[in-house]
Amino acid sequence: MAVASGPATSLPGKPRQNRPSALGALPFATPFLVLAIIANASVQGGWWIFVPYFFPIAIGDLVSKLRTTNLPLDTTERELLPYHLLTWLWVPVQVCVSTFVFWQVLVSGHLALWETVLLVVITAKSCFSGLSVAHELFHRSSAWERFLGETLAGSFAFAYYRTEHVHIHHVHVATPVDPVTARKGQSSWAFIPWGVFGNILMSWRFERDRLRRRGFPAWHRSNPFWRYGVITALWAGLFWWMGEAGPFGGGIGVAIYFGYSIIIIAFLRLVDYVEHYGLTRKLQPNGRYERVQARHSWNASHRFSNWALWNVQRHSDHHESASRPYPLLQHINVDEAPQLPANYVIMFMLALFPPLWYRVMDPLVDAWRKQFYPEVQSWRPYECKLYHQAGGARRFFSIVEIMESAPRLGDWLEQHPGLLDCLEQPEFTNLTFPHDMAEDLGMSEESFKTVQRGLVRLFYSQEFDVSELVSLTADSDEVQTGEDALDHTREWMNAKTFQAGMHVLRGNLAPVDAQAPFSKIMDASLGVALHAVSGHFDGAGERKPARRYAVVSFGDLARQEVRLGSELRFLLLYDPSGNADPRKHYERLARRLLTVIESLGQRKMLFGQIRFHAAAGAGGALSLDEFAGRFRPLDAGLALTKARAVYGDAGVIADFHELKRELLAGVCGDARLAGHVRDRRAGYTEEYRAGDFASLAHAPGGFADLRLTADYLALCLRQQAGGVEADAGPGSVFAQAAARGLLDQAAAAELEAAASLWGNL
Repeated sequence: MAVASGPATSLPGKPRQNRPSALGALPFATPFLVLAIIANASVQGGWWIFVPYFFPIAIGDLVSKLRTTNLPLDTTERELLPYHLLTWLWVPVQVCVSTFVFWQVLVSGHLALWETVLLVVITAKSCFSGLSVAHELFHRSSAWERFLGETLAGSFAFAYYRTEHVHIHHVHVATPVDPVTARKGQSSWAFIPWGVFGNILMSWRFERDRLRRRGFPAWHRSNPFWRYGVITALWAGLFWWMGEAGPFGGGIGVAIYFGYSIIIIAFLRLVDYVEHYGLTRKLQPNGRYERVQARHSWNASHRFSNWALWNVQRHSDHHESASRPYPLLQHINVDEAPQLPANYVIMFMLALFPPLWYRVMDPLVDAWRKQFYPEVQSWRPYECKLYHQAGGARRFFSIVEIMESAPRLGDWLEQHPGLLDCLEQPEFTNLTFPHDMAEDLGMSEESFKTVQRGLVRLFYSQEFDVSELVSLTADSDEVQTGEDALDHTREWMNAKTFQAGMHVLRGNLAPVDAQAPFSKIMDASLGVALHAVSGHFDGAGERKPARRYAVVSFGDLARQEVRLGSELRFLLLYDPSGNADPRKHYERLARRLLTVIESLGQRKMLFGQIRFHAAAGAGGALSLDEFAGRFRPLDAGLALTKARAVYGDAGVIADFHELKRELLAGVCGDARLAGHVRDRRAGYTEEYRAGDFASLAHAPGGFADLRLTADYLALCLRQQAGGVEADAGPGSVFAQAAARGLLDQAAAAELEAAASLWGNL
């Protein structure tokens, strides 16, 4: 009878085929020799214990060539009988040998401590072949063979390996769902612990869920974990009995059993690590993974080690045809499956040293990607931790969109995976319509997109305010201390910034239009930070009266033109009246405020560089009198066109506005103003010619020029009409200047368009 083992693998170059025979099966008896050597070592002790360790598997592969010949797929069960006999025979032989070895360890008591420890480790390493046999039997169709595999795996507390391997690993291999597929850049030391201890949880959940689908409780008698538990308990009982019969005691016997088991399972996890490192199945647009192919496993056809490991290194063909018996596993050429540079023994040793492993394997993974998936432009979405977390595949295409189109948002997403959750909140989803909705409404794609953009802009210009954050911090029972307020603020700020950034990414919001919500977010966050540091929250959640000071911001926040990564410059302005020596107090408060704002801007998504304004020096605080003195000079006074009191005492804020009007009036009346502006513009020109400007924004006609022009026009408007503030951005100043006759309409329109273009850039 021919073996039904799936379609034949296409083999480039048509590897030579041999007919099976009893003589051909003989090399697969090699592991039995290892068992005999271990049994002898347990009796002899001493240097004999090292012999199994140096059993020449690696040397055998070095002196022998690759075995690229295959048995034909039409081989009959009768012809395969010698190969099957070896696996059936292995189970009782390994059970007897391992029992004999541990009898020598636990009962005979003739071994020294170092001999005992070394023998346990080397026995675990050498009996690892038993897992290959158990693995082979798990894939057989007959129940008695599968039970043999469970019994063998139970000898090292791993009977549940059948559920894990057949129903989890084979189904989900090369995807994030599979816990034993190592991603590129993951070390073996990070990979092994979950594989050793965590997979039992996944196996249990699988069997529990399978029973629930059939209408049975998790503890139903058909749950194989009952069987796994009984097998493991019998083995543990055997080791307890041997321990009690010897000098160590039953507890030591059970400890040796589980220690021996963990070592073998760790070796298996090294196998898993090597077999699929960095290989990924592509996620298709329908949300399903492509089918498992030979390319999703590392292949190795080294002759001697495949004899010792029952052909497990021909892993590519095994995953393509899982039910195919081990002697029929086919050699797969390099144009269909990636090839390991050495056998498993050498790759195990290499995997224990991650820098060496990465140096050897990462270029091979990159070559694999180029060979089999040339259409994938970026593998970053497949490599990020978020993709490998629960639900990552469901959100994969959002991750791709962000990683490929907005690297800065991608960086933040990797640092704060929870940000992806905020894209499922109603305030975001209600503004993000499905693409097929345009067709349902009978609208063109362009018209539909225009409507969506309009709704998003309307929301962020009219509906979006800071009341949500205020309710989170001021009215929430959860907020008991300033630290609580900052935690709420950080979470809120990141979520709202990320949502607005996603609207920019999807074209629903122009970058210039996003400046308004970003500014509101930063304003609100600074307000909470100020409450936190000024003692408005004490240990009981009660508020303390405010002191007489205000925070004055400069630059983008003052103009309400905050972008991702905007620089924040500020100072603390205070009223010294009624205080004997307030400077130290307010400087301490300013430094604390700086620290808190930096903590809010951790890893700096919205905030860029955060620092005190130069006029305030290292202390960060100025009295009202000092402020007037520092900003009276022409150049410093011009900076007041982009200064704004953000939060603080109402009296100090009113004093700030009065000072600002007075100082700007002096600037407007200074006859040197026009020449000063021309000199500054000439400075930009010289920087441009020297090539020393920081960016094109500082070139003639760049954004810096536009802002300088807007500041100058704002001063002219103030001088003409008294009352125009330059806080609203350059575009509005150009429009007002045209309305008051300082610019013609065409020039104002061009300047506004240029300001908008530069802002978006």
